[in-house]
Amino acid sequence: MNVLEHIKDDTKAISNFYQLLKPKGKLILIVPAFSWLYGSVDKSDHHFRRYTKSSIKEIINNSGLKILDLKYMNFLGIFGWYLNGKILRKEVVHNGMLSFYDKVIPLIFKIEAIIPPPFGLSLFCVAEKNDY
Repeated sequence: MNVLEHIKDDTKAISNFYQLLKPKGKLILIVPAFSWLYGSVDKSDHHFRRYTKSSIKEIINNSGLKILDLKYMNFLGIFGWYLNGKILRKEVVHNGMLSFYDKVIPLIFKIEAIIPPPFGLSLFCVAEKNDY
């Protein structure tokens, strides 16, 4: 979770995950969404990329894994990330904003469990190894 964006050869990493999984084993990923959101915070955190549904689908499907669930999460986080990383060009998100975020995220996730967001700051993916 929140690791794949730090790996230069993400395709190789997914292939390695596939090799390590037992049949019917699950891979759970949370990755940052939308390349247009890539900004100073991503760069300072050593992110190589952000993903779209189609880009993560391609990597997962090419590895031999089968996607069981793929959805956006953290709809509201987009606004803070865009503000800090694209407009203000900060290298880190201020502690005050993180503190506020930590307080509201449980409510956001409860709402998103009922009403899935059409887009979000991150992508949540569950994939399964199919061979027997």
